[in-house]
Amino acid sequence: MSNRSRRRQQKRVAPLSNRISPNTGRIKFFSDEQLYSIHDATLQILETIGLSDAPEEAIRLIRDNGGKVTDSGRLTFPPNLVNEAISKLRKNFILHARGNDQNLDLSEYKVHTGTGGAAPMIADMSTQTFRQSVLDDLYDASRLVDKLDNIHFFARPMVANDMSTSIMLDINTAYASLVGTSKHVISSISAVSNVKTVHQLCSIIAGSDKNFFDKPFMSLNVNHVVPPLRFDTESCEVLIEASRFGFPVMVNTFGQMGASSPVTIAGC
Repeated sequence: MSNRSRRRQQKRVAPLSNRISPNTGRIKFFSDEQLYSIHDATLQILETIGLSDAPEEAIRLIRDNGGKVTDSGRLTFPPNLVNEAISKLRKNFILHARGNDQNLDLSEYKVHTGTGGAAPMIADMSTQTFRQSVLDDLYDASRLVDKLDNIHFFARPMVANDMSTSIMLDINTAYASLVGTSKHVISSISAVSNVKTVHQLCSIIAGSDKNFFDKPFMSLNVNHVVPPLRFDTESCEVLIEASRFGFPVMVNTFGQMGASSPVTIAGC
């Protein structure tokens, strides 16, 4: 064997580099004064205008804590309730994984990289064409992420279009993601009636309800509000039900002009 061949062989058998979990600083787009101004304006909007289409349970919870429903049916929030809720948010916590040394430490300025989205199409490398994504594609994506050291979590990046009902979509999306990777999984649930079934799957994988509750290795992504100032009723119901079963829930707060926020730049 030549020296060049030996060097190539050594490179192939060399161990992979250590997993990178970077720390970083903070990017500040606004001054503290500007942030307080935005916060005060938000409190005023929530107190005087509120949001429409709130589910009954959300109305009851907010009313019991000082909120009101206007004559037009909009749920309003007192400033003290909003500030109290913000103050009680956990600042440091762990999103658990089933694999060793794969937990996501969300404290201080730690940054983690993962997948995301809900693409309905995929580029098929075998045919060099675009086609609808199916469950096997989602499973393959989770297997790929599992082997990529510097991708730290798997958020469902595509939709399984071959699932015929919402329960088939939700349970199989969770299953394909969880069997493909031992890293933390972020998925979604499309109907409140499906939350219990997906939780049962997670508890079976964890070994018990308590095991999953203590170290939940799957969280949910919820789009709870749509413009203009309107709750997505069923998504809110999913959020409330998921919290009862111990799912960590990420509520989307980003603005996409014309989709999750008004079409103007000012509205976004």
